[in-house]
Amino acid sequence: IHIRIHVYILTYLHIHIHIYIYIYIYICVCVCTTCTNARIFLTICFSFFCSPPGSPKGLAVHFGHENWDTVINIMVGIRLAAGRASSEPQRAIERYDFVMKEKFSILPNTGMVKSISDRRSLFAVRFVDYAPMVFRRLRERFHISSETYVRSVGPEQLLGNLLLGNLSSLSELVSEGRSGALFYYTADGKFMIKTISKSTAMFLRSILLDYYEHVMANPDSLLTRFFGLHAIRLKEKHRSGGAVLSPHMAADRRMHKKYFIVMSNFFHTPVEIHRRYDLKGSTYKRQLSPDQLKDSTVALKDLDIDREKEQMELGPERRSQLLAQMQKDVEFLRVHQIIDYSLLLGIFYRGQQPDDVLAAMVSSTPTPPPPRPLSFHHNFRLHHLSGLSQPSMEPHVPFFQAEFGGMWSADKSKLYYVGIVDILTCWNTVKKLEHAFKTVQTGDPKSISCVNPDYYAERFMAFMRRHIE
Repeated sequence: IHIRIHVYILTYLHIHIHIYIYIYIYICVCVCTTCTNARIFLTICFSFFCSPPGSPKGLAVHFGHENWDTVINIMVGIRLAAGRASSEPQRAIERYDFVMKEKFSILPNTGMVKSISDRRSLFAVRFVDYAPMVFRRLRERFHISSETYVRSVGPEQLLGNLLLGNLSSLSELVSEGRSGALFYYTADGKFMIKTISKSTAMFLRSILLDYYEHVMANPDSLLTRFFGLHAIRLKEKHRSGGAVLSPHMAADRRMHKKYFIVMSNFFHTPVEIHRRYDLKGSTYKRQLSPDQLKDSTVALKDLDIDREKEQMELGPERRSQLLAQMQKDVEFLRVHQIIDYSLLLGIFYRGQQPDDVLAAMVSSTPTPPPPRPLSFHHNFRLHHLSGLSQPSMEPHVPFFQAEFGGMWSADKSKLYYVGIVDILTCWNTVKKLEHAFKTVQTGDPKSISCVNPDYYAERFMAFMRRHIE
């Protein structure tokens, strides 16, 4: 009946579909409905404009998309979590902050739902915010205000897109890795939200204190910047296959927990990235196929950079500075038994961009302030966690991001954007078995990516020294 009413209004009253959609959303919000009818109608309307349900991954998440509800709940959850954390008064970070977790529910609106059966189909989404004060301080360290953070990741972005006619909130991309993890990029490109396994989430929690201290003591660190760790409990879509399940068993099967992290996007740049590299230092299967080479958005690998004889031409002083910081970060990863990390390298070639276009792009981006030294107490852990005082939080721009978010080459012909990513893979029993299997398979244990942390770190740094001039 509702669908027939909508079709009648559109057909006989000659109202433009986009205007009608906005009016209907506004009415639904004003009367505090569950928006169930709106979702049905919008799904039908958007099917004419958006990709069908079986469309390839990498397209925008839109109304009716299989992950739409997940995205909305994530956005609302992060918005509430950031608001709760920012409302807390400033204080010193204590040890208990690293193991804290706050839980709250995202409740559906039921005021206008008259049917009891419809109400039973609704459920509260449980949201977990891990170490909220710690991640708040990390965001502050990188000068990300709560307002900026919420504007990028929260539901405000969605509302703005709706009003502007852009009906997507976050774009979804399935990871190129074998894990099948999903990456959600915010509409402004500043942040990534990545789904992770429970074991990965627990591993991050176990190293969070040391990660926090390392990042605070090394403001030029190239390690991935984590801004939030969360979990959300969702209803799981499944088929019973005709089997009759008890209410308790059915409830257990319907709910599952999904973990995700919020990270910075190293490739959020004011200029176009012409070439991308994902560099580990290994050689086994570390090159793209001819078909993949045709896609400039796919990151090239170790053998590809060797084949093309690409070098980071920084000059002696900048080279020494970059390798020194990289050595500190790699040592942190080695000590924590982490492997499989990569140097993500993006290159902008000045010769491929007309000077007038480049000047316009650069002028639209404010020049960052010059780096300023940070003062830290020598005994950082005791000083900072004692609750007596706080380290300096003066503005600081890492040297590798001081020139339009990157580093100019020595001859100013290239801009380099760098960061160390994928830093949550632990050298555990599974990885040791994988190493043994691949050693037998290849006959060359030194060429594979899955090796012990000591050798991985040594090989990684040797590779970087060869390709940074």
